[in-house]
Amino acid sequence: MSKDGKFNFVDGLALGIVLTSIVCLTNCGKKVDNAGDTTSQCVETTASPYSEITASPYEEKTKNTELENAIESAEAYSNVFAYSKKELIEQLKYEGFSEDIAECAAKSINANWKENCVRSAYSYLEIISYSKEELIEQLDYVGFTPEEIDYAMNQIYK
Repeated sequence: MSKDGKFNFVDGLALGIVLTSIVCLTNCGKKVDNAGDTTSQCVETTASPYSEITASPYEEKTKNTELENAIESAEAYSNVFAYSKKELIEQLKYEGFSEDIAECAAKSINANWKENCVRSAYSYLEIISYSKEELIEQLDYVGFTPEEIDYAMNQIYK
């Protein structure tokens, strides 16, 4: 901070990096999925004592922008398709996002994976006359969890 109480560029940049790290660690580490599994933090904090010196503002901005883009894509897909979390991560990876970024994006959106499983099951039943066992196998194959599949079966076969 300069003598007149204003932040100079370097002070502002350092503050921005610290705030961005705090926000990402706070938000990305939250458990937001409905599958009941525990989620790990999206950003691993394996910083060396020299990380502040070696991390460039460009690298930090690029990583945040990539995550924001992945989250935007994940939300768009989630609004249109009844993907499992596994399918969504695979789709994001296909688009060129890294596995870590894709997983973080999938964990960050407010998707109801159980309802996605129900929607997906109904979609499969509209196309093919699956038996209940075949439907369960198909939903498992595309990455829904046993809990999500049980929920869907209870909704469909009341």
